[in-house]
Amino acid sequence: MTYESVENVLAEVRSAVGQFVTHQKGRIDRIERWIEGIEAEQARRSLPIGSGGARTLAEHLFNHPEFKAYTQHNARGKILLQFDAKAVTNLGYGTAGVLPTYRVPEIVKPPQPKMRVRDLLRRYEITTGAIEFVRENVFTNAASPQEETVSKLQSDISFLATNINLVTLAHWISASKQSLEDYGMLEAYINGRLTEGLLDTEDEQILLGSGVGANINGLVTQATAVAGKYATTGDNYIDKINNALTELEDDKYTPDAIVVNPADWRKMLKAKTNAGGANTGEYLLGGPASVAEPRLWGLPVVTCPKMPEGSFLVGQFTGSAALFSRGGIQVELSTEHADFFIRNMVAIRAEERIALAVFRPAAFRFGSFA
Repeated sequence: MTYESVENVLAEVRSAVGQFVTHQKGRIDRIERWIEGIEAEQARRSLPIGSGGARTLAEHLFNHPEFKAYTQHNARGKILLQFDAKAVTNLGYGTAGVLPTYRVPEIVKPPQPKMRVRDLLRRYEITTGAIEFVRENVFTNAASPQEETVSKLQSDISFLATNINLVTLAHWISASKQSLEDYGMLEAYINGRLTEGLLDTEDEQILLGSGVGANINGLVTQATAVAGKYATTGDNYIDKINNALTELEDDKYTPDAIVVNPADWRKMLKAKTNAGGANTGEYLLGGPASVAEPRLWGLPVVTCPKMPEGSFLVGQFTGSAALFSRGGIQVELSTEHADFFIRNMVAIRAEERIALAVFRPAAFRFGSFA
């Protein structure tokens, strides 16, 4: 076979392949147009507006009487066309549910604190409605060196019996029976939010409860105010917390946690050394790239929005206070409220019964950054 004959064969093959590809491409294009036409027709039929489907913008334009008159007069110059609100809405963009949308499977909820005040305390489950405990009231230590035959000095100690009743924290919300049935996540979401609401109020009560009426007698209410024994001129926030810790250690307590407002903690994170000028050097607490857990003077720091900004609490939480609960947090649903039964409404109530026992009030110090 000559070179020319080989070239002729190859040319015929290339031509045949090209024709096949062109033919197949034409078939594919026709199939795609056919599918697009079916999809468009299905979309049109799924959007009923009056007696027919929703019109596209081009159809609205083509059927507008002024546009028809404009095209009949050689389509020269400028024309302003106005569509009524219904026509624009019928395009499918202004009517909720007309165009398909993607539903995110979860409900977006507000953030919650990583750690709560209750996490600093020992917690006990009880089956009674009150707590009773005995704590030391006053101890007079008369121990001293003694000479022989001389009467020894007498120390004295007194105790105080304390009784604390459980306090009820509760709230409720209403919802339709249909919404709970139709949206599977809604009931769990509401239950969770009610529970979180209780825990927010619990934080506030454990810290700041006044002890009056139905309020818990909180840690801050019973804590000893920082005396300022170790205060020096120029103390910053970090120094003031250290001074309070020192006062606790003077009374033989071992501090194990610090509670501050998140805004105050952020101010402490900005503190720098004075190299090169006041507060212009290196960050004292690790800087922006630090991934360490919040700690000061070797102790964990709990940032709680319920702690008033500008104030702080330090203490030996372990063993000095405890949180008692009966039944835990309970969430109940009922139609037996007002006319809820005949309206298909449901009342959802969340509540807990708790008591805070502060065995050693002197184990806590409450101070101010001012």
